[in-house]
Amino acid sequence: MAGYIGTVPAVEAVQRRESFTATASQTSFATIGYTPQFLDVFLNGIHLLGDGVDYTASNSSDVVLTAGAASGDVLEVISYEPFAIADQSFSGTTTVDVLTATGAFTSVGIDDNATSTAITIDASENVLVGKTAMGTATKGCELWGDGLIIATRDSTTMILNRTSTDGSVMDLRKDNVNVGKIEVSASGASIYLGGTGAANKLDDYEEGSWTPVWSDGTNSDATYNIQVGTYIKVGTHVHLQGRVRITAIGSLSGALRINGLPFTSDGTADNLATVHIGYATNLAITATAGLTGYVSVGGARANIKVWDATTGVSDFTSTMLSADGDVFFSLEYSA
Repeated sequence: MAGYIGTVPAVEAVQRRESFTATASQTSFATIGYTPQFLDVFLNGIHLLGDGVDYTASNSSDVVLTAGAASGDVLEVISYEPFAIADQSFSGTTTVDVLTATGAFTSVGIDDNATSTAITIDASENVLVGKTAMGTATKGCELWGDGLIIATRDSTTMILNRTSTDGSVMDLRKDNVNVGKIEVSASGASIYLGGTGAANKLDDYEEGSWTPVWSDGTNSDATYNIQVGTYIKVGTHVHLQGRVRITAIGSLSGALRINGLPFTSDGTADNLATVHIGYATNLAITATAGLTGYVSVGGARANIKVWDATTGVSDFTSTMLSADGDVFFSLEYSA
C-alpha cells in the first residue's frame, strides 16, 4: 500500500505497508521489496530492532526474525523509498545579491547583515575586514601570514609585524608615514616616541635599589646604621637618591667618595653630573661650608667636595666625617 497526505509531491516520498499473519515458529517473511535500513518492523504492534537484534533485513526482499513468531502473530513491515529533496536542476539566474529572511535567522559561522562587503578572504588566505583587496582602503583590517594591519578613518595605521627588515613588531603610521614603532630584537624591546630615529628610541626603563658606601679609593670599611639608595633609569638617564649614616669611620683616610652607583657613567669627558646634598649633619665642616660633588667619568662613584665661600672647593675628607655623620643626597647622570 502506498499513499500521500495532501497533494502528490513533485518529488515522491513513497511509504509501503505490508501485514503478515505468522504460522507457528515462522521466522522468514517475503516482502514486495525494500531498501535496507529504510524500513520499520512491528510484531503485534511492538517496534522491533534491526541489525540482527530482533530481525535481519539485508537482501531487499526478506525480513528474518531472530526468534520464531507464534501462530497468529501479526508482523507489519513499513518500508520507505529513499529520495533526495535537493536533487533538483535550476535554470536562469542562480546568484543572490540580497537575501531577505523573514522571522528568525540563524547561521553557523559568519553572519553579516550589512549592505556592503564586511569580510573578504582572498586567494592567499589573507583575511580583510572592511575591504576587498590588500592595502586599498583607508580604514579596515588586514590579517596576513606575517602580521596584522589596522587602518582607521583618519588614515592612522597600526601595523603588527611578525618579521620585518628593521626588527620592529609594531609600527604606528599616519598617512603611511612611520611616526613611531615598538621593536623587539634579540637584545630586547625598544619604543620610538615622536619619530623613528635614534634620538626617539627608548630601549630601557627600570627601577630598583642600591647600597651607597663611603670609600677613600682603597678602604670602605665604615659601619652604618642607615645605608639606603633607590634609582630610576629611563633610557640612558639615571636618577639616584640615597642616605648614609655611619656609626664608625673604620680605616677611611683622605678624600672620600660614595661608591656603589648602580650604573657606570657614559664616559663622556665633559659629562660631569652634579651631586646634590639635600641635608647633612654631624660633619666636621665650617658653618659657611656646604657639600657638593660630581660623578666620575666612566665610573660608578660620586666624588664629594666641600664648597666654602672663603676657601673655595676642596676635598671632603675622612676627618670631616665624624661618627654619626648623616648625609642625604641625590644625583642624575647619563649611563
